[in-house]
Amino acid sequence: MANQLMPKHSFLKIATALLFTLAWLILSVLALAHYPGSKLIYSVFSIAFFCMLAGGLYKQDSYGYMFLTIFMWLGFWLKFTVGTIIGAKYAEAIGAFIPTPANLDNILGIAILAAFAVIVAGFLCRFIPGGAAYCSAKQDTCPPWYPRFRKWLWLGLWLCIILIPVVNTVLGINQIGLTPRTILHWPLNFLIAWFLGIGLSMGVVTLLWWDILAKRGPLQGLFAVLAEAAISSTSLLSRGTFLWHVLPAAAASAKNFKELFSAISKIKIFMAGCAAALLFAVSFTMANTMRQYFYSADVVSVLSSKGGNDYKGNNVQGLTLAIKGFSTEFKDFFQKASSMAIGRWIGVEGVMAVAAYPIKGRDTFLKALMEKRELGKADFYQSVCQSGVGDDLYFQVGSLPGFVAFLYYSGSLLVVFLGVLLLTLAIRLSEAGVGYLTGNPFMCSLWGLAAANTAAQLSAPRQMLPYFSAIICALIFIHLIQGGIVNRKT
Repeated sequence: MANQLMPKHSFLKIATALLFTLAWLILSVLALAHYPGSKLIYSVFSIAFFCMLAGGLYKQDSYGYMFLTIFMWLGFWLKFTVGTIIGAKYAEAIGAFIPTPANLDNILGIAILAAFAVIVAGFLCRFIPGGAAYCSAKQDTCPPWYPRFRKWLWLGLWLCIILIPVVNTVLGINQIGLTPRTILHWPLNFLIAWFLGIGLSMGVVTLLWWDILAKRGPLQGLFAVLAEAAISSTSLLSRGTFLWHVLPAAAASAKNFKELFSAISKIKIFMAGCAAALLFAVSFTMANTMRQYFYSADVVSVLSSKGGNDYKGNNVQGLTLAIKGFSTEFKDFFQKASSMAIGRWIGVEGVMAVAAYPIKGRDTFLKALMEKRELGKADFYQSVCQSGVGDDLYFQVGSLPGFVAFLYYSGSLLVVFLGVLLLTLAIRLSEAGVGYLTGNPFMCSLWGLAAANTAAQLSAPRQMLPYFSAIICALIFIHLIQGGIVNRKT
């Protein structure tokens, strides 16, 4: 009825939108006052990215599109705007780029074109059949045998959640910034890295979804999401992995809040939120603490003298001292997390570096497209952005260009526009395919974030083929279990 009060959730959404718009407007005005180039170009840049983000958040049934708009907004608008206001140095290497007014206008022009391509893709996405963003009675894909084997499946998954990260930490298979300390028989290194990157998360969201369909409730699965994210993040020495594993479940839960949480008390939901915040702080701090140890000069000297495989002996004492530094790292959590919230996102610096690179064109683009990374060797982009990272036997670090900068290797704005447009549509179409194969909104969200994050941090596309091939094989396997060969035999 017209005289009814506005529902509380609608009021909160409107209030949040208004506060965000006010904050965007204030920051835009402040940046406009400090921007040395064309005020008109910055205004168009700010409005274009606001519209892009609004389109990604408002009534969007694609997780991948939503995450892509968020990553681009963070990597371009927020980073550039805040940096312009406070006069901060760029967080990533920018090569030979000189920030003159004309050069900055050119960079914002490329960014505007990319944002417009994403907006056009979002409009076209409205005509693509939906995947499985929302829970539906038609998505009854729980195998009939699952209730009988549920306990054992969860037990096996919990063992994997604990043992695989432990093996990775001890053997140093895949840790951010470091080359592998141990090379196992093929394909064990790849499988361990893949399970930590996304495989374990796929297992958790699969059982989470089956629990919901079997009327067991989502709480155990959601806490498993948090535990897996924290343990994997620590093992990988990655501060961001926790978010990449938790945000998909959070997004799917938010879109399906009434269907999933109507029978769950607000206290339990609040406890889950508190657990997420605490585990993020702990995993973030543990990753920083372990980085201090593994990146230390003492450890590097041991690697150099003993062939890269011996972390024993006196280094046990070093590790003990590093763990004692956990409390110090925890105190600095808010400072470091807030700094990364603005500085870690990939985007504007990559475009700056590539724009200043003198040799752009088809050959450069194809060279980057077909590049295959090698252990101990810096990739092509490090010479483009002049990061100072060279060949190193023990460390594997460097800057990333992102997909907008990568497309600009071609030197063509048309390639940038069409490339961003087609890649965005590919993310949306592939998510619909995941929805068809699994009927699982959590899996669609996980895929969407993985695809969007890969695009936002794109550097060597060829290297991602095995990663996504393994994901596709796992999705087909889940499809067969849920409604294919296995079910037809039972």
